[in-house]
Amino acid sequence: MGFAKFLGKVAGEIRNAYKERKNEIEFEEKEKEEINNLLDKFEYPDLEKLCQTILGAKLEDDIEEEDESGKPTKVKPSRRDYLDYIWENLENQELKFSQIKDFALKGIVTPSFFGLQTSTEKEKREFEHIISIISQFQPEKATSEKEHFQPQLFVYLKAKFPDKKIEREVPTKNNQEYLDIVIDDKYVLELKVYSDRSQLRALGAQLEEYKEKYPYVCAVILDNENSESSKANMKEYTDKYKVRNNVPCVVLSGTN
Repeated sequence: MGFAKFLGKVAGEIRNAYKERKNEIEFEEKEKEEINNLLDKFEYPDLEKLCQTILGAKLEDDIEEEDESGKPTKVKPSRRDYLDYIWENLENQELKFSQIKDFALKGIVTPSFFGLQTSTEKEKREFEHIISIISQFQPEKATSEKEHFQPQLFVYLKAKFPDKKIEREVPTKNNQEYLDIVIDDKYVLELKVYSDRSQLRALGAQLEEYKEKYPYVCAVILDNENSESSKANMKEYTDKYKVRNNVPCVVLSGTN
């Protein structure tokens, strides 16, 4: 190997080592910032409990002063004392960020603080997405939920969500009724072809019953009339479903 080539190789290795060290420093600074942001959420008792639970230690009231009577008094460790103690143990690797994180998730912060989603949050977002897709559906006019409206929506959903389990006429948990459409065994769609106010009133009772057994229920109503009267009735009752039962509703207009 020529001398110039050798120097070039050495220079390249130095550059790579510098980049690696620079990345390590940047990572360390980022982690320190994350730890500081997390510790800011800790109240004084939380810091004390963290040290006792993970490190098995509690800072002693070892700072003594004399009061006006000349008697010595003890001063509790400050928040700063506990933070310094925590950082000291982080630096000597007696304490890890993951341990502080796990401790914090037990009541100090929620998973969203770390950009994490709970299974419930994930399901809620998925349900909202399904409802959004349904609201874009343009069905043909129908006179029967089971024979006309349900098959149309079923085919539409199968096309939009080919990887999901989508079923029609699924028995309820007590096997006394049938759910119109169920997605992934948890998202329930109750379908109706609008006829009058009494039907919407009955639907409210049905949704209330379903909501007791299934957390994710959505009413999907086909309005063939699309009149001022039907729109007014729909607005009144869909608002009731949302407020009383926390059940969202999608109203679709039938096309010829």
